[in-house]
Amino acid sequence: FSALSPCNYTFELISFTEDGNKPSLPVQFSFTINAPFWKSNLFVTILIFSFMLTIYTIYRVRTTEIRKRNFELLKLNRQNLSYQNQLIESEKDYKGLFENAHNAILIIDTNSLLIMDANNSAVKLYDYQKSELIGLSVKVLEVDQEKTKELLNEVRQNKNIKNYSTIHLKKNGDEVKLSVNANFINFKGKKALISVHRDITQEEETKAQLLSAKIAAEKSNKLKSEFLAQISHEIRTPINTILGFVTLIISEFETLKSENIHEYYVPIKRSTDRLIRTVDLILNTSDVVAGTFELEIKENDIANILENIVIEHMQSAKDKNLTLSFIKKVDAKLSIDYNTFCQIFINLIDNAIKYTHEGNIDVVLFKENDKTNVEI
Repeated sequence: FSALSPCNYTFELISFTEDGNKPSLPVQFSFTINAPFWKSNLFVTILIFSFMLTIYTIYRVRTTEIRKRNFELLKLNRQNLSYQNQLIESEKDYKGLFENAHNAILIIDTNSLLIMDANNSAVKLYDYQKSELIGLSVKVLEVDQEKTKELLNEVRQNKNIKNYSTIHLKKNGDEVKLSVNANFINFKGKKALISVHRDITQEEETKAQLLSAKIAAEKSNKLKSEFLAQISHEIRTPINTILGFVTLIISEFETLKSENIHEYYVPIKRSTDRLIRTVDLILNTSDVVAGTFELEIKENDIANILENIVIEHMQSAKDKNLTLSFIKKVDAKLSIDYNTFCQIFINLIDNAIKYTHEGNIDVVLFKENDKTNVEI
């Protein structure tokens, strides 16, 4: 019965004896052949529903993916637009910097050595129109064409050249001294050399003038030093001669044992010493200006120095009817530069005499709070 179609069936069975004469009573039996589940309407319904659900699920997944991809593409598109805008702005900024740069800038094809681009400063520097510069061989601008090859080789080796000195020609043939900074870049898909040219013609002329002025100043300073040395010699020689003859005269009159002679001799000697110190001061002032002055620090008895300075000025004070005196309240030995110390107090006492019209002037040496003081 397996080949029967699904349905309800009733069969009647009749059995016979062996000889076929005695049939048994008929026996009926019924059975049902059910259709397979996969052939049932429910299965078909479930199958159709499942298929539709699958289609719907696939549709939703695909639409979700498509939306997601569309969102990502939209985001990428916005980013791309943003990058494009940034690139445009960057190109504008670069172009602005390039065109308005103070120094001349040339972009040169490394193979043909033709100028691919030039900024406004390059146009002004070389006196060419921009259209004339672009496409022009850089060899036309170079006085020594080997310099261009040398520059390229140095850039290939070092990749960055700074302050390379060379000389270029303007359109009218005038030479211009340049300091060049160069490096490799990619320009419009090609390997190019960007070369920044700074005009140092005026700078070099100024350097030459400064060098000439320095040499002249050094020569003048040398002449001044020689002059001061000669003047010092010319003044010292007669003073020493005068001092020598005065000493000789004093020695001749020593037998007279006159105090007046000694009083006359001491001011002469001290005045000549002062004149010599003045010459030394002039020389020292020259050394100070030149930055070569050095103090000679030695221990000295400043009470003795001050007393001698006061004695030298007594005649000047007497001429103005002033009394000049030195009052020593303490002995003092200090490490000082003798000539500088003397000149300071000579100037102070000179001023005291000059601006005092009556009375007396006292130079007082004393100690206070462990410090040595001089009061005028």
